[in-house]
Amino acid sequence: MANKTNHPKKYELPYLAGMFDGEGYIGLGPHSADGKQWSMMCRIGMMGDYIPHLFLFNFGGNLGHQKNGLTYWQISSHQALLFLKAMLPYLRLKLPQAELALRFQERLEKTKPFRIGKRLSKEETILRQAERILMQELKRQTYRGVNAERK
Repeated sequence: MANKTNHPKKYELPYLAGMFDGEGYIGLGPHSADGKQWSMMCRIGMMGDYIPHLFLFNFGGNLGHQKNGLTYWQISSHQALLFLKAMLPYLRLKLPQAELALRFQERLEKTKPFRIGKRLSKEETILRQAERILMQELKRQTYRGVNAERK
């Protein structure tokens, strides 16, 4: 269920960022079976559907539903980059993750478009895997409270 992007009002951004900071997810990883195509993804899920619909209305993306009643909003690649840029001034816990994800996606967008059959260079493969591992470590630090003490 894709939707066009609206521009959130300035007073809504801190609220949305607070929700995302506490309940959201930022991920980096391959999205193709062969591991050649990578992307950045942001997601937030709730048992009610009001908050996911609010994110959909303001930023576009997609909604999904799980059997347990969870509704989630998800956005990836360039749309996720625009979303994180809007959230960045208000994030606390996820700030280091967002900064890493932005650098990752900006680098992907500067490289030549992926060509079918072309393999990633060894250096690019190692760099992407290292950034994914760093993202996982940043998440562990957040859950241990390390990033909460920064501000």
